[in-house]
Amino acid sequence: MTGDPWVDPEFDRKVRETAFFLWEAAGKPFGQEQEFWFIALERTLRERDADIRLKDKPPPRPSD
Repeated sequence: MTGDPWVDPEFDRKVRETAFFLWEAAGKPFGQEQEFWFIALERTLRERDADIRLKDKPPPRPSD
């Protein structure tokens, strides 16, 4: 993974897959594919950013 969402094929796959599922769940409305792609892009970016923050955060210390 490169970290660049425009170069990372796995990131691109997740966006496309999410957009497809959202579009399908909405009843496959004609002409709204781009709207669903942008929604999926935003969700996937948020998910990736949350994953990065969780990985960077040290585990909580057990209380004595």
